[in-house]
Amino acid sequence: MSGVSWGRSTGVYHEMAACGLHDAGLSVSVVNPAQVRAFATGMGVRTKNDMVDSHVLARFAMHAQPMRWSPPAPEARILQALMARREALAQDLQRERNRHEKAEITAPTALVLHSILETIEFLERHLASLQREIDDHIAAHPGLSRLLKYPSPMCGGAFGCGDVSVRFLTI
Repeated sequence: MSGVSWGRSTGVYHEMAACGLHDAGLSVSVVNPAQVRAFATGMGVRTKNDMVDSHVLARFAMHAQPMRWSPPAPEARILQALMARREALAQDLQRERNRHEKAEITAPTALVLHSILETIEFLERHLASLQREIDDHIAAHPGLSRLLKYPSPMCGGAFGCGDVSVRFLTI
């Protein structure tokens, strides 16, 4: 099967379609929606609907000739998912720590403090477990290990740029 498909990046929503089209043998390009919108504005297009968007995308693709997109390797996609989950848990943990700090100042009931502390302990355990899964996943895939070698040239020896930063910058 041959053909070309262009689409705007829409967070996680474009990934399944782009992967499916790529797997079907189509050449896929994923472009930044802000670039397409700026292109449309430059053409004097103010209307935004599916019909107009499809024409603007086609004209943008012919003019800009965006690079061909290939999906990340399966092990990289798994690492992306694990890292996204790790980040979500880290944010949840920070929110609970903030709640605990506020609760200590406002002196709520012991039940509330106990609930917050239990949640913090749970999140810390789960975060540590997830970090071990991430480390094991990286160790099990030599390509990821080489890509994520630390210290990374991406950081240029910058202070505060460690394993987690390298993983986010790389994947």
